[in-house]
Amino acid sequence: MGQRPKQASGFHPPAFGLRNLTLAGIFCLGVTLRFIHLFLYRNDFWFQTPLLDDNLFFAWAGTIKIEGFLAPSLGLFNLNPGYPYLLALLGKIMEIKYFSVFALQHIIGAIILVFQYIFCEKIFDKRTALCTALLASAYGPSFFYESRFLGEFWIFVFNTLALGFLVLAVKSHPKTFWGLSGLSIG
Repeated sequence: MGQRPKQASGFHPPAFGLRNLTLAGIFCLGVTLRFIHLFLYRNDFWFQTPLLDDNLFFAWAGTIKIEGFLAPSLGLFNLNPGYPYLLALLGKIMEIKYFSVFALQHIIGAIILVFQYIFCEKIFDKRTALCTALLASAYGPSFFYESRFLGEFWIFVFNTLALGFLVLAVKSHPKTFWGLSGLSIG
């Protein structure tokens, strides 16, 4: 009998299939459009100047960074305090500049496009998922909210994750996805 050929030992990454190429293409399209937006509006007054809620969140983040987690001088919050705490956390990792925060938010926005594709593919089909991702990649309000110091962008991110976890919970039934969906909303 013939012997089986020996397989080379070590890690062999899976082939980069059509689905992965599609996901990478969606991400690249999303990042490209978002960074074109950043480039075109980098010197715009509205892009450079935090006003109203933007200014409050930015100021709160600075106070939290200086005074610590409880930030006693802030008193009661009139708005959702989650975003200023996120900015303060980012301030410990990197210098909080408009461009760096907005670039990070744009990259996360492009990642959300990939999640939208995956979730839509599970509910409907590949064609519908691709249409969803292409339409969402050019959705103007996303560019706006990703280019502001506003918590609304993060609400969109967590709502998308919650819906995705619900889809996974219905399709595969593990209790973890139900819990992750609740965590994303809460």
